[in-house]
Amino acid sequence: MIERIKQDVDRLIATPFNDTARLQTLLGSELGAPAEQDGWRTQTAATGNFAGVPVHDITLRSSIDGQGTSVLLLSFDEGGIPFDGAQWAGATPNPPRPESPSSSAYWEVHKGDATIVLGMDNSQQHLVQLSIRKH
Repeated sequence: MIERIKQDVDRLIATPFNDTARLQTLLGSELGAPAEQDGWRTQTAATGNFAGVPVHDITLRSSIDGQGTSVLLLSFDEGGIPFDGAQWAGATPNPPRPESPSSSAYWEVHKGDATIVLGMDNSQQHLVQLSIRKH
């Protein structure tokens, strides 16, 4: 499963985030109309399918001028995806922050101008969230 997710993450990284049609195909979803606020253009979708797995709470945020950072965020359905950081070469673990009781552990991977953050559940054994930040 993780290999399929890695392949689809690579496809997302290779896709310009302003190519809505291609993103919608990769996410198995239809992003809503853009909303602009505080210098950001945001599009959302309630559900989708990524790497053959149901996902929800899909959000794409890009700078309005198109010159800054863009972020794609999605959550995996209940239970998440079993994950061991060794499955993703170059991934760096980050523990929950002790000063923030609601924080979660995550793994971070850098590929070119993209940063991939793999959010973990409380047991730190399941991938529950994925974000891709392009600079």
